[in-house]
Amino acid sequence: MTGSDLASHAEAFRAAVTAHNPSLAQTALQQYIMCFRSYSRTLAEIEDAKNLLQWGIEATKTHKVQLAEDLMLLKCAFDAYKSPRRCHTWRLEG
Repeated sequence: MTGSDLASHAEAFRAAVTAHNPSLAQTALQQYIMCFRSYSRTLAEIEDAKNLLQWGIEATKTHKVQLAEDLMLLKCAFDAYKSPRRCHTWRLEG
């Protein structure tokens, strides 16, 4: 497999991560790794692979944070339309 094959697998991985498609990203990453291991790589290719994986981790973390923020906004909007919770601060004895 040539360097262009490696680049096409890297682009497929980037596209899948950008599209927030984990199953496609996993498949693309596995294909990238198989292509990468197919023969000896130069230091530049190793550095590119390292940068690609770091980018994937950062992009996934960013998406996770954005998703958590969106869910909190949705929860706040949902809570605003719920009826207030009845809670008593006194107790009957006797």
